[in-house]
Amino acid sequence: LLAYLPSASGILIVIFDSWAWKWSAINNLTGRPRIDGTWITTLRPHQDSHIPAGGNRGPIKAAIMIDQTYWSIGITLLTSESASYSTVASLRRHGDSRDRRILTYAYTNEPAQEHRPRSQPHVGATQLHISGRRPTQITGMYWTDRLTSGDLDLRLLNRHTDYPTLRTVLDQNSAAA
Repeated sequence: LLAYLPSASGILIVIFDSWAWKWSAINNLTGRPRIDGTWITTLRPHQDSHIPAGGNRGPIKAAIMIDQTYWSIGITLLTSESASYSTVASLRRHGDSRDRRILTYAYTNEPAQEHRPRSQPHVGATQLHISGRRPTQITGMYWTDRLTSGDLDLRLLNRHTDYPTLRTVLDQNSAAA
């Protein structure tokens, strides 16, 4: 019987990390917000951002897909011109409140080839302010090494994260409306 204990423990950890922490009763104990899913957002570049001639000064429609387990978070942002992928992410408490968190992540951005003459690959960081355990709206800001920055507001579309392009997300959003 003891020989099966390590295997059983491993299986229970995987179940907790992938699914069980999302169940209401367990989530109330852990306090971890559930932010996985696809979010519709609009990027609003700051007026002092160094956007090259012909660049998109916004607002820029985008979708953010958050893949989340209890111990890990991965973020993908899609626009009509590029895709960004998180390289590291941290979800931490904000202040003394149990229900306020900050998600901070660094990312790499890969513009489509047709846009690279004016939009080079770059890196950046985003900070999102999260309130509640099952938020449907999130606000935040971003910065890039191209000396651009701005704000963004997110609205939860659904819990799926398997969209290949922004167009498929927007089509889903239209169908849901």
